[in-house]
Amino acid sequence: MPNYKVGDVLKPIDGSMCVTYEEQNAVAIRITYINSDGNYFYVILSKEGTVLGGCSHCFKDDNLTLVAKTLNTLQVGDYVKNKYGDYRRVLAVLSRSDEDGLCVYVLSGDGKKYSDNIAKAYSTWTVYDLKRLGYSIEEPTPETVDELTMEEVCKALGRVVKIKK
Repeated sequence: MPNYKVGDVLKPIDGSMCVTYEEQNAVAIRITYINSDGNYFYVILSKEGTVLGGCSHCFKDDNLTLVAKTLNTLQVGDYVKNKYGDYRRVLAVLSRSDEDGLCVYVLSGDGKKYSDNIAKAYSTWTVYDLKRLGYSIEEPTPETVDELTMEEVCKALGRVVKIKK
């Protein structure tokens, strides 16, 4: 299974459609849950980004690819960053469009990531506004995994430990 995560937006690469929502212009999926077996559940998205409904069986890993994120495809919870390093968070998607002036978001106030200001709605912004003011997409930093020996773990904790299976 590819390394998809909750929140990823994917589209089929072979033209396949969700049989339940094919007449409602379904074009992509967003992963909403991944269980302990690695199976994922998703919502079906229209071209405008509207959630059409939930599903878990129409698409298979080998016919899906990540949708490249652009300012026109932001989702709730995404961050944009200006040239000064300040962030705004997407709090709502009001209108989705390929035309920059018609794609509208509610964004937070600017500030540092995870500050109180990032959680408060500030105003509506179009993609045209974001581009004009030099905002770009904040790509998440990939998680790194530290591999440690038992000796290193014991030293870091300052005591002897035993790993349970």
